[in-house]
Parts: sequence; structure tokens; C-alpha cells
Amino acid sequence: QIQAHPADPSQPEPNVPPEQLLVGRGRVLDWFTNYLLRERHRENTTGWVINFQMVFDPPIQVSHAPGQMQLCRAISFHAERECREYERFVPLSGEAFVDWHTKSATIPANTQIDMQTVPGDFRDWAVRDPSKTRESSIFAVAFEAHEHQFEHVSDAPDLEAM
Repeated sequence: QIQAHPADPSQPEPNVPPEQLLVGRGRVLDWFTNYLLRERHRENTTGWVINFQMVFDPPIQVSHAPGQMQLCRAISFHAERECREYERFVPLSGEAFVDWHTKSATIPANTQIDMQTVPGDFRDWAVRDPSKTRESSIFAVAFEAHEHQFEHVSDAPDLEAM
């Protein structure tokens, strides 16, 4: 969320989608995206929240629709990281000697275990319920993938310099 605060407190705060708020020709949202990539991209925790306000002295000119400009004393930023877990079970096949007492398997020499292709489109995967762990006592493969939904925007306005 991005909210511009007018320099004149008697003016209403513009209620516009973040992608329409501009400083010059650059989108404020692009600056915020770059900020998140620069400051938080290496964090691997879930559920973090960012709330801060940039104050401008002197106020800056923002536009939120063609021909609608306003002096702005501050811009508030809010972001919450949302993470989802997905799961996909992929069949394995092959030959192995299974010892059910020790819950182990031995793969004979010159044999192989075949696994179907793991589809990379997570939209086809089921949402994982972390309360229901399903671990095989013989064989388990897990991998973790991270998808960054942001890309650096080179022509974003430099709000820190204002």
C-alpha cells in the first residue's frame, strides 16, 4: 500500500491505486519495489511487515491522474510478506530390496530409480497443509523454490534524493 499525504492538510488524500502515483514520470510503486528488493530480498522469514513514512521538506509534486498534480509532504508505505507452501507428489519406480524392520531400502547395483518429471508450474500444485506431514519412512525427496515477483526498475524515481 502506498498513500500520499498532501502538503495542505485541508486537501483530501488522493485515493488512487499505487501504480498510478507518479513523481515526475516515474512510478512511486517502482521505487518501493526497488526498496523491497534492496532491503529485504535475502530474508527467508515469513510474515514480516514494513510500515514507514518518507517526509519531504520541501514538499514534492506528485500526480495521480493525467493533469492532476498535488504537493505532497509525505508518502506512507506498507508491505506484508505473504508466503505459501505447495506440495506435489511424484511417483517413483524401480527395483530395491526393502527391509521393513529397519525401514530402509537397498538399491541393487546397475539399477536405477526413475522419477516422473516434477512440473515447475506451481499453479498446478496443491496448497500444502503444514499440520499434515507426510514423510516416507523409506525414501523422501524435498526441494525448496523461491519465486521473486519483483524485478528492479531502473527508471524509478529517486525518492531518497528529494
